[in-house]
Amino acid sequence: MDVHDYDLEKVPIATGAQGSVYFGVRCSDNSPVAVKIAGAGKGAIQALVREVELLRLINEAGIGGVVPCLDLLVIDDHPALVMPRYPEHLGSWLHRMIGSGGPRTLDEILGKVAQLAYVLGRIHQTEFEGGTVVHRDVKPENVFLDHLGRPYLGDFGGAMAIDGLKAVELTLFGTPMWAPLDQILPGKAIPDPTWDTYALCVILYAALTGARPAYQADPRELLTDRGVALWMAARQAIEAPKSERIKWQRKFARMRMATSAADLVDLTGKAALVQGDRDALEGGVARLSELGAIRSSRANRITNQLWAVLLRGLSPTSHPSPPNRFRDGIELGDALEQIRGGVRANAEITPRPVFRRLLNSLVGDADVDVDQQPTTTLKPPSPARTVAGIAIILGLFGTAVTLARGPVMEIAAPFLPIPEFANVPAGAVSLHDGTTRDVGAFRIETTEVTVAEYKACVDAGACEAVYQRVGDPYPAIGMRLEDARAYCEWKGGSVPTEAEWLMAAGPGAMPWGDHPATCNRAVALGCANDVQPVGRRPAGASPFGLQDLAGNAWEWVDGGVVMGGGAISPASELGQRSRLPLAAGDPHPLGGMRCRFEI
Repeated sequence: MDVHDYDLEKVPIATGAQGSVYFGVRCSDNSPVAVKIAGAGKGAIQALVREVELLRLINEAGIGGVVPCLDLLVIDDHPALVMPRYPEHLGSWLHRMIGSGGPRTLDEILGKVAQLAYVLGRIHQTEFEGGTVVHRDVKPENVFLDHLGRPYLGDFGGAMAIDGLKAVELTLFGTPMWAPLDQILPGKAIPDPTWDTYALCVILYAALTGARPAYQADPRELLTDRGVALWMAARQAIEAPKSERIKWQRKFARMRMATSAADLVDLTGKAALVQGDRDALEGGVARLSELGAIRSSRANRITNQLWAVLLRGLSPTSHPSPPNRFRDGIELGDALEQIRGGVRANAEITPRPVFRRLLNSLVGDADVDVDQQPTTTLKPPSPARTVAGIAIILGLFGTAVTLARGPVMEIAAPFLPIPEFANVPAGAVSLHDGTTRDVGAFRIETTEVTVAEYKACVDAGACEAVYQRVGDPYPAIGMRLEDARAYCEWKGGSVPTEAEWLMAAGPGAMPWGDHPATCNRAVALGCANDVQPVGRRPAGASPFGLQDLAGNAWEWVDGGVVMGGGAISPASELGQRSRLPLAAGDPHPLGGMRCRFEI
């Protein structure tokens, strides 16, 4: 089917009440697309036009993680929405992960759900038609993954604009498999952003356990007699054959008329989750932790943290008073990122920086990279150093033998992970004064220096102690330029120059390009009240893979300047052009750093 600049398949991939979706390609560049054509009827046409308007508004607000509108067509007098075609949706990814996960599956699950929570948090703040937006149909099939596995929320055809605490008459929309009771059952309700965070918590539970929470699968124990009848009718209205669906939908609409959640749900003596849910969560986290070589004590801690999140997020009904459900998706995202930090802290066994320096001293004064083989000719160690080194190694070996009697992973805690680096090629970069500077190739850390990494320098006597109000894996902050210099020199590197920092940040206004700052790209903008663990915003990475260049900690560069903006910065204070000159001896409360190294 040839339409304008698009070649569409003849048979739709999906058909629903609002229209049909066709796969195809855009002829001008052969890029794959999905085209949603509105169904017959005034309501379906209005819904699609409204969806396009909402998607464009979301795009103008700079909210990432949402399926964009690429084009609006008219096909056979019906409006059609053109979207990117993604390799898969979250449902197929979850099915694959539940069946055969890997070492990073737990981290990936938490990361994807946290990203979606941040997206929902920004969507819920979007003003549309005199209110704010609730999606109403958050489910795995409406979340699409790109070739890098990044999630994008789609299908805004049923989104509602809500106006404070104003109750409205509801139509049947959403999927009982994921939606909360107060969205599906009552005839009259106050639309609520917690409908979306609830559905996201169901997805999280399903991803961890391979099942749905007990009351989500069968809520009849929570319902009054009238609620049970409505629940069965709702399922029939959604699951009935197409020929009978209209009849059941009308029957359901009549049954729920003038009802409220209080008429249908009885929570007397009931919690959001039952013991069977707890057992399923423990089993799921244990399985994923075993795949990731996470020791049992940390796995138990992760389970308890997830249980607390799910108990709140899956509360059967919601009301305005906290802590019922997560009214703010950003709060849910932060809670999951904190748990994710515990997963990532389960680092591989790697030498401390002090220990690496000891090993270097045993083999000679080579220019040794922390990740690479020596790059210069080795100068043989003296006999005295060799003897001393062997004695130390034997002493450490004896300690290792003692520790090895317990679980192997228990000895991971004292060691720090080796940081990752990025190679930045030589080139020219424009400075703030309008001049151009040539920069040679160099290597630079992809994440900011953490509290634990800086403490290792203090313990070695090479750095001065600086008060840290947060712990690892948060960035070390409160630095002076001389503190940053001392640390980087101890590591065998140096503080980057302003030109090098700008080169590593890339040519755009922001490290990720020219798109506006969003919560999944930067910690700032009110997305958090303080710095967050390093490396948690992959969508905000620069072209060379450096994270947190804009937002989180400000970063010292040589010359007495901090760059990039911090965790509490407004959008105007973020990006490559954001710089604040300071004296070398003056600390900045959010001043952090990353080191550069010669190639």
